[in-house]
Amino acid sequence: MTGIDYVAGRPGIGARLTNRLLRAMRAKTPLDVTDPAALIAARHKLDRVDAGMARLRRRSSLPFTARDTQIAGVATKELAITAPVAPCRDGAVLLFVHGGGFFFRSIHGHMLLAARIAREAGIARVVLPLYRLAPEDVYPAAQDDCLAVYDALLADGMEAGDIVVAADSAGAALALGMLLRARDRGLPLPRAVALLSPMTDLTYSGEAIDENAERDPMFGGHPMPAPGYYLGGASAADPDCSPLFADLHGLPPLLVQAGSTERLRDDGIRLVATATAAGVPIRVEIWPEMPHVFQAYDFREARQARGRIAAFLRDASFSLETGG
Repeated sequence: MTGIDYVAGRPGIGARLTNRLLRAMRAKTPLDVTDPAALIAARHKLDRVDAGMARLRRRSSLPFTARDTQIAGVATKELAITAPVAPCRDGAVLLFVHGGGFFFRSIHGHMLLAARIAREAGIARVVLPLYRLAPEDVYPAAQDDCLAVYDALLADGMEAGDIVVAADSAGAALALGMLLRARDRGLPLPRAVALLSPMTDLTYSGEAIDENAERDPMFGGHPMPAPGYYLGGASAADPDCSPLFADLHGLPPLLVQAGSTERLRDDGIRLVATATAAGVPIRVEIWPEMPHVFQAYDFREARQARGRIAAFLRDASFSLETGG
């Protein structure tokens, strides 16, 4: 089944508590994205929070081991998945393009999210490009780094059919841009792509931007930040920056998941028309009242969503019934 699936049901207590926590956190002073120093300072603060969470997680067993590597001159994190749930596909790799508004990483959180998906999908290796960040490096630096890593995996002898891609938030714009450039260079493309709460339209023209202006647990209550600190001199409407406006022909099947109250909800919904016009199979799942990148949490709906992503990455199909 392709198209849009509005998942039935009400959010459980774990999701509701997470939404409350996010709303409490967003009540703080909004970030001034016009000030490069403020962006960098915010990144350092978020990195400290992320590192603190990583120390707490180390008290329990993690589903991966990690090492720092370089691929094609780009710093990467490579994960070896321990005890995959599904049978492993020999040589398979998950290329995970992290989000973070183009200016920060939350790398430990993203490693855990990627590892959980890979573990259920039966993928023993995960590669996360640590692409260059804005405002120090503007478009197309981050996209260049992601493409360099993908190109190097192929040059190292990997079959494109053994590669799957997952990306969250701003990472989705980078991942789709990377694949469009790979296509235009004649490179073979991966088997499947999963997009979690994707950002695909940097012009913020979706109706949900206003409709969910107060309902979004993470981004509500404040104006959406203009992404000029990432774009440099590029236009937000450029299809190379906003893949919603691009010709997606030739791309592999796409699975998109987003929450109904997200301000970026329509960045996923409107991708159906773009993909369908290009003959690309796509399924968009809208989950009720889920926060941005809800798959990163550990409440019931997050686990169900990760399971669906893993099944899709294994089979590159939409044959399973949606979890409620």
